[in-house]
Amino acid sequence: LNFTEAIQVGTGNIVITIGPEAGERKNHLRTTPDSRIVFIRDSRTDWGQVANAYRIHRLDPPDAPKQTFEQQIDLAARFIVDDVAMNYFFKQMTGFLEPNTLSNIAGSATVGGMFSQKLLRGRIRIADDEAYVLHLTSGGAKYWMLSVYDWWGMSGDFWNRTTSLNTGQSAPNPDGSYTYVFSIRDPGVHNWIDTLGFHEPIFWNRWRGFPRTVASASLAIPP
Repeated sequence: LNFTEAIQVGTGNIVITIGPEAGERKNHLRTTPDSRIVFIRDSRTDWGQVANAYRIHRLDPPDAPKQTFEQQIDLAARFIVDDVAMNYFFKQMTGFLEPNTLSNIAGSATVGGMFSQKLLRGRIRIADDEAYVLHLTSGGAKYWMLSVYDWWGMSGDFWNRTTSLNTGQSAPNPDGSYTYVFSIRDPGVHNWIDTLGFHEPIFWNRWRGFPRTVASASLAIPP
């Protein structure tokens, strides 16, 4: 559910219902017996912006007894095993790529994500004195974020190092497009993505909130 398309209740407030109820309902996420988690990604163009506040109200209070510490340990162990398949899936989304190549641009809705989001994935292999250059356009998206990761999907010391750049942080080219440089050493450009010393990182770019008619081919130009 994209918050930009959700209906507000009062000033700045949005109420979202979650449950198995079917039908066309605004601000409703329908669950199935296989549903396990609710994932919220709070995207901010400026790190100085105040994050959204969330309040959860359960309509049907739990009737099961409180779990013991031992039961919680058993549940955590089961979750670890259950998450192996999901982690393998995400690793393969970039692991199948040849070095210094890009995936096809794909919509997130096919894997349970937002229908208004598209993804670009890439795998990089560079030497100490080399750089990987990526040229992107916004496609009319209201927000996008480019981030580099290690093979465990971790973005490292992003508080002190430039491992990601978003809409508000990136400097555009004169024609409105954007050029990013991935390298180990600072090349002296604004749109530098620091690979944290990794010679073979991966990266993801997410476009969000763009017109549904945008063509994927117009979003990225291979380096």
